[in-house]
Amino acid sequence: MMRISDSVKEILLEDSFAIEAIQRGLLNLSAYAKQIHKIVEEKTMKPVAPGTIVVTLARLTDMINTQPVFHPKVEIASLNVTPALGEVTYEKNEKNVAELTTYSKSIIKGKEFFAVTEGLYEITIICSENVKNAVIKYFTQNPTVTISGLVAVTVRFALDYIEIPNALYSLISALATRHINIIEVTSTYKEFSFVIRQNDMEKTVRALDAYSRKVI
Repeated sequence: MMRISDSVKEILLEDSFAIEAIQRGLLNLSAYAKQIHKIVEEKTMKPVAPGTIVVTLARLTDMINTQPVFHPKVEIASLNVTPALGEVTYEKNEKNVAELTTYSKSIIKGKEFFAVTEGLYEITIICSENVKNAVIKYFTQNPTVTISGLVAVTVRFALDYIEIPNALYSLISALATRHINIIEVTSTYKEFSFVIRQNDMEKTVRALDAYSRKVI
């Protein structure tokens, strides 16, 4: 059994949309109290008056408004598009890691887009279609996944956002609200690349451009 205040706080802090609405002054506390009423009663294991939930929410609103902005605005310094990319994924094993090390040293030249992600069990390479075909020929083992027709839309940050919570979430939300499917993401210290399908390129660029011009 939980106290009413603890149950309401737990529900609220797990609801990112409600937190953002509070910080923007858009959350109707009475309507939200009705929405979570049943859950509060389940957590507290007793009847709870809706007005009590509203009072608790009002107190929590003051706390939420003292926290950093949930949806910070990220200043975009530049936006670049790299077309004609492909993805190839291999099982992560000793042989593939060794071949990747040898191959990557010979292929990374200039500003060629070549992103490698080594997970616990897989290695994913995102690169130009020409390089992707060369990679497949070079590696002894067959890839587990290959994807063609990709584009990278790269955002370069104007300032250092590495210590700002939710900065990348804010950028991803710009695409999520337009239902753009993100195939992969890659990043460096001040760059973040969305890897998407070719047919989503214009929509993605428009979304990020609109985001950069938003006042809030």
